[in-house]
Amino acid sequence: MVSLGDFGTHADERAAHRSLLKALDDALTPFLTPRAAAGSLLVFCATYVFIFAFGTFYIYRLLKGGPAEDLLHTPPAALPNRPLSVAADLPSSVK
Repeated sequence: MVSLGDFGTHADERAAHRSLLKALDDALTPFLTPRAAAGSLLVFCATYVFIFAFGTFYIYRLLKGGPAEDLLHTPPAALPNRPLSVAADLPSSVK
């Protein structure tokens, strides 16, 4: 290894790196053909478009419907200086 102060340049390891990368390339290439990569990309894009479209539709439907009716009215026991006082009005099954 060639060193420059405390920093190792690894300049003499270029041939070893090249041969290791070539071995890795030879090992991976049979598994990842262009057709397999294109198919995987196509499935990924189709799934992403479906999920994005469904999410957009769902959020649009939620916004179009507006808030629930019970959220529009302030409970009578709610005090501005005691926001947790609303919890006293909840049914016992929710507490």
